[in-house]
Amino acid sequence: SQILSRGVLFVVRPDELRGIGQFGVQVATGSAADQVRETVVPLSEPSVLREVVEKRKTFQGPLPDSRWNRHLVHRLGGAEPGEVVVVPMIVGGAVAVLFYGDNLPDRKPIGPIDALEFMIAEAALAMERSVLEAREQALQDKKPG
Repeated sequence: SQILSRGVLFVVRPDELRGIGQFGVQVATGSAADQVRETVVPLSEPSVLREVVEKRKTFQGPLPDSRWNRHLVHRLGGAEPGEVVVVPMIVGGAVAVLFYGDNLPDRKPIGPIDALEFMIAEAALAMERSVLEAREQALQDKKPG
């Protein structure tokens, strides 16, 4: 929230991306948190989210026009952002989570995102450590006493 005024986390599933959390999103009716959790973007169709999953690289710039990018804008309140950032969180060699952020409502240019990318990389490392520790504990539990 120090770099962007709105952000959404998407979990990457085999065939889709699903919203799991948000900050700063406002919708006309209902809860923004519920709206985000009900947001699904297929990985079989073109979108900025799919592009980041495939390329495993951060995207920063104007949101390209596509059906699913328009769907995303609609789900996040309907206002068109001037610039977006999508950062992949890579865990165990695969993109596990995407962070989407934009410059709404003020539409000011998004500055450098190095700190954001660093925080997401640190979170990914923490997730990897947690998974490894859980696997190690499971192996210890299976060893005969």
